[in-house]
Amino acid sequence: QKFSKKLIFMLVTFFTSILALTLPVPNGALIPAFKIGAALGRIVGEAFYIFFPLGVGSGRHVIAAGGYATIGAAAFTGAVTHTLSISVIIFELTGQITHAIPMLIAVILSTRIAELLQPSCYDSVIMIKKLPYLPNILPASSSVHRIFVEDFMIRDVKYIWYGMSYSELR
Repeated sequence: QKFSKKLIFMLVTFFTSILALTLPVPNGALIPAFKIGAALGRIVGEAFYIFFPLGVGSGRHVIAAGGYATIGAAAFTGAVTHTLSISVIIFELTGQITHAIPMLIAVILSTRIAELLQPSCYDSVIMIKKLPYLPNILPASSSVHRIFVEDFMIRDVKYIWYGMSYSELR
């Protein structure tokens, strides 16, 4: 019962956010990704609670599914947007520092793995809509960095100045 509602919520949000991102109107991608990640994290937390009802470890720490939801939201949003700052945003939203280390680890891992697999959601939308964007910064080993301005600069430059007369300009 719990899993089916959360799974349906996650899938509906996923497909409606895809639809919303492809519309020709500006919209947000952060909140849908946050909701999908929170639902996925909550599902993981509930699964851990089912499999380990007495807790985990020698101290028998109680499993809080809400903590998994928070970390899942941060990790999924970080992976979609390729930003690490989402962890700071969630720290400020929740006011909780107890999940700081697991959240930072989850966000860093998800972001790095997502960077290897695909561009961020913002870069994808820019490419799909064929909007102009800055190219990626080239590595220092690129041959482009061995070209200097003097290689293609015009040396015989004509110039004008404020006190120039019309006959001198002509």
